Amino acid sequence: MKIAVLGGGLTGIALANTLTLRGHDVTVLEKEANTGGLCRSETKDGFTFDIGGSHIIFSRDKEVNDFLCDVLTENKDKRKRNTKIFFKGAHVKYPFENGLHDLPPEDRFFCINEFVKNLIALEKGELKKPENFREWIYYTFGRGIAESYMVPYNEKIWNYKTEDMSLHWVDGRIPRPPVEDIIKSAIGIETEGYTHQSVFTYPIHGGIEAMVNALKEPVKDKIITDCEVTGVVRGGNEGGGKVGHGGNAG
Repeated sequence: MKIAVLGGGLTGIALANTLTLRGHDVTVLEKEANTGGLCRSETKDGFTFDIGGSHIIFSRDKEVNDFLCDVLTENKDKRKRNTKIFFKGAHVKYPFENGLHDLPPEDRFFCINEFVKNLIALEKGELKKPENFREWIYYTFGRGIAESYMVPYNEKIWNYKTEDMSLHWVDGRIPRPPVEDIIKSAIGIETEGYTHQSVFTYPIHGGIEAMVNALKEPVKDKIITDCEVTGVVRGGNEGGGKVGHGGNAG
């Protein structure tokens, strides 16, 4: 069976890798000049930067975690999180809701005041259940944290509007912060959020793109870049179809 994978980001490359190792004839069609999508890395003056935000390798699913780590072979190590958010000239502890004390006073008040107001409305049953990711952010954190950080940050790293994102992936990925932690954070008592990813795996060399490059090794000769898909035509009763495109092989 011949299979076309549309997009050479992490998902597309991982899929092509799996299908190829299972014996399928796979071609990856990538719109950009390079593969990797939001998992690309660039090196400048000896420093490597991941262009798509804070990519790390962790999963509560052992099979997934083992797969990603095995792909990197020896090019990996454990790292302890040391992350700051640059906000209005200040370096705020990550996650944002655990670093409220690092904010300028007016922003700190805005975040904690809106969080408390939101909490009261929730207890009174005045908030409707969220139907998309953007609504979930407001529902969970209140307007202050949502507008100051959560919405712009997530739209940057996902390169997608939060109102167009579903909720099925959120549970277990973004923990709901305990009320006590938010209050402690606002008055300067140290708290730690997202503890499930406080220690993670990361490539020693090449940034997060090293993982994409390792995954694409079995399919590197079956990737067409600078390739914009112009249409997909579904096949007949026997299935299959055709993909219209133009691009560069290799």
